[in-house]
Amino acid sequence: MSSILDKLRSEPVRTILYPLVVILFGVLVTRGIIDSSTAGILAAVVAALLGVTATETARAKVVPLAKLPDIPLAP
Repeated sequence: MSSILDKLRSEPVRTILYPLVVILFGVLVTRGIIDSSTAGILAAVVAALLGVTATETARAKVVPLAKLPDIPLAP
């Protein structure tokens, strides 16, 4: 259980949520609650929301583990 929680904490939000969203939409389409075109539209909306907000949130929490050496730029 600890390794699962560590994985959830270390992975970006999108990496965790995209598969869950796809599975959810697959179940909803299979049960006939939504049709496949609606699932595609909803998946695009979720991807857009996660692409903007989740990326910014995840990137704001990133802390580098090591300092890179200064490399001079070529002229």
